[in-house]
Amino acid sequence: MRAELETLAAELGIAARVRFVGRVPLMEVPFWLRAGDAFALTSPNEGFSCALVEAMASGLPCVVSDIPANRQLVENGVQGITVPFDGIAAISAAFAQLAGDVEGRRRMAEAARSTAENYSIDRVVDRYEDLFRKAVAEKTGRPGPA
Repeated sequence: MRAELETLAAELGIAARVRFVGRVPLMEVPFWLRAGDAFALTSPNEGFSCALVEAMASGLPCVVSDIPANRQLVENGVQGITVPFDGIAAISAAFAQLAGDVEGRRRMAEAARSTAENYSIDRVVDRYEDLFRKAVAEKTGRPGPA
């Protein structure tokens, strides 16, 4: 849909402010995320979204579809705004709200970053190690290795 979106941007008079960068190397993803002001994930069905966590870790307030997987990461009004996945007017209103509320955007960005920290490799590994220690202790009656 790139050509259609580029045409639409031109028709709306915003082409000079929109970049369609296409696929970028994996190591550049954080750079491009930080270049944005907000992140959108408005699909009707998602599992746990690594892309959403990456955006949150980059400090972006998020506009996400109000589905269970997204609600696991984004509480409406805290890390971003939840909207119906097919609610074009609600999605548009959420972006307008973020655009007009610098302080709210900053607060949501900080909350998003803080939430994403819970999914860092170190924290996830720590949780798995704790889980394995508990399983060993239950099975053997002795505490697992520290």
